Amino acid sequence: MRRHVAIVGLLTVMIVSVILGDATTTQAASAGTVKPHPEVKMSIYTTSFGTTAYTASFSLADIVNKKHPWLRIGVVETTQGADAVKSVALAPELRKTSMFNMSSTLHYDAVQGRGAFTSPVNYQVVSVRDTNAVSFVTLDPNIKTMKDLNGKRVSAGVMGGPGPTYLKLLELYGVKPAIIEKLSWAPAKDALMDGKVDACLQTLGDTTLTPYRPPALIHELQTKKGFHVIPFDLEMLKKVAGTNLVGYVELPAGMFGAPNPVITSTNLSYWGACPEFDAEIAYEVVKSIAENADAFQGYDKSLAAIRRSAMAAVPIPPLTLHPSAEKYCKEVGIKIGQSLK
Repeated sequence: MRRHVAIVGLLTVMIVSVILGDATTTQAASAGTVKPHPEVKMSIYTTSFGTTAYTASFSLADIVNKKHPWLRIGVVETTQGADAVKSVALAPELRKTSMFNMSSTLHYDAVQGRGAFTSPVNYQVVSVRDTNAVSFVTLDPNIKTMKDLNGKRVSAGVMGGPGPTYLKLLELYGVKPAIIEKLSWAPAKDALMDGKVDACLQTLGDTTLTPYRPPALIHELQTKKGFHVIPFDLEMLKKVAGTNLVGYVELPAGMFGAPNPVITSTNLSYWGACPEFDAEIAYEVVKSIAENADAFQGYDKSLAAIRRSAMAAVPIPPLTLHPSAEKYCKEVGIKIGQSLK
């Protein structure tokens, strides 16, 4: 009898221990449960349809919205680069949760409050998108040099974008066009194809890519007879670079049918944000770009220019990388800074 009581007692102790153990384990598991991160919404203000900036921003939003556990991105289209920047910079309620497309041709206007900007804009680079070649293009075989634009109908780019830089360049060349249009990329392309202008400023994309992948607008122009790039003189580009953040690139002979190498200017394009941009959001955006850099070209071939190795390749000075971008790039060994050439 005593033996049976001992056994029953032992079993009781074991059962109680198991029950208490399970309860303890359950409590520990409950205490260690990580609450899911609340959904966070942000916006990217971009330029107009058909531009690389537009395509890249919608691609980034799609990548993040599909893959990120809590960050959601919406894209807002504006008419020109300055509008995208001002939409965020002039709205305190947007600065913490919004980025904008920015370019080096807009930089000095923005930070000095000139041109399309009535007051200075303080901003930082979140991630470099690409370094595009930019030049005047034409379908007229008689226009071979910048001097040949004298008396012609020319579109020099929007005033809230590259316009001021290239109007200054025309001035340095002593060129006085008969008509100066200030059109963005897509309307300028249409005007050239319709014969409404003789030459227009266009972004040629990243001409250093192998193989070269032209933006959609240039690809369309390449189907037209006589399409060619009007070369710049290096010394003239160096002069205009004194007041504008532009560099230069030499296109190899044969590109766009040119028998000799052609020098064009460069325009660094990137996503920027005001200093108030949330540090956690900025870090997650930069991380998403880095981890999915190869996926961008699946949306458009020209987006192959978005490369993990170059996303922090800002010319310092004068551009400043967002602290969260700098933090992430240092953690994973992405090179920060380089000279704009």
